Amino acid sequence: MKKLLIPFMVVAMVLSGCSLLDKEQTAKDLVSEAFKNLEGMDYYDYEFDFGGEVIAEGETVDFDISYNGKQDNTDKTKPKFTMEIDIGFSVEEFGDQSVKGEIRSDGEFLYFILSEVSDFNGELPSEMIDPFKEQWYSLSLTDDLLGGVSPFSTYSMTEDDENMTDEQRELMELYEDTEFLKDVEFVKTEDGYDVYTGALDKDASKKFINKAVEMQGQSLTGDEEEEFYKFMESVDVDMLMYVDKAENALTKVTGTVTMIGMEGVDADLEFSMEFMNLHEPVVVEVPTDVEEFDPMMILGAMMGMDPAMMEAAMTDDFPMDDGSDPFIMDSSGYEDAGMEDYAMGDYDLDEFNKEMEKAVKEMEEGMAELGY
Repeated sequence: MKKLLIPFMVVAMVLSGCSLLDKEQTAKDLVSEAFKNLEGMDYYDYEFDFGGEVIAEGETVDFDISYNGKQDNTDKTKPKFTMEIDIGFSVEEFGDQSVKGEIRSDGEFLYFILSEVSDFNGELPSEMIDPFKEQWYSLSLTDDLLGGVSPFSTYSMTEDDENMTDEQRELMELYEDTEFLKDVEFVKTEDGYDVYTGALDKDASKKFINKAVEMQGQSLTGDEEEEFYKFMESVDVDMLMYVDKAENALTKVTGTVTMIGMEGVDADLEFSMEFMNLHEPVVVEVPTDVEEFDPMMILGAMMGMDPAMMEAAMTDDFPMDDGSDPFIMDSSGYEDAGMEDYAMGDYDLDEFNKEMEKAVKEMEEGMAELGY
């Protein structure tokens, strides 16, 4: 299934990196200026859609990903936005499946809710997903891990941003000096837009990614570089770019992505992105009945534990063997916690406790790596 994700990389590259600097005033130069004006836009609404068919190793996936919302770029250090997400896909093994949710940021906290998720014909236990459905959770945006979150953070970052690190600034300079598109040409004026065509410049994209990886103190191995180059050669991206004449801003992009013969992966995809209601102030409504999200809740869901039970397990309210570890319980503790099945029959409680200790340790180490 990993190969099915490859086409997403191309669209992300095109939509987040259309820097087209040239010395002469060309169609590329005009589009580049329009893109920079979009980067500096204070407020806007947005709609994004990406979907199509991917065939990998004989497996066909039809999917459509859409999200829409509002963006406030007036304070880059405190991103404010809303985003409604709707993902639908169909795989022969599972049939039609879907995921829906919403994300909001008021600049201080990130709020999110899972409103709908399929169970993959029972493969995804309800015990794992039901506790999280229709419940708003929050994460603080003061953490380093989340400080730059924003659906279009690339657009709102500028070279003189005082919060940028030296590494980020170097990468931004490389990004702005790279021409990701080629064959940019003016084709017509339509409904207040100047319309241009363009295509992904594969050679420039390859050089950019190689250099960006090096800036991170890493490098592609021979096999990785060969596979990446094969991938780039198998992909073609063509697009229409719409420059709003009144704003001189790139406010609409539509295009296609085709991939043929990439180690058994073929794809035929379409994407579109549009920015509307420019300069209209954004108001982010903070949801009610919000619970603070604790990453340890994921472990509880994997165990089939309700988040409330998981919270109790982290306090003195949960029955424990000796009070030293909330995850080490005697038989009565399992019964009181609603986990009688683990305390009956020939089940080895000591073995279960060992596995729990191991899982908790791995989770804590993972959270530490993420900065928690």
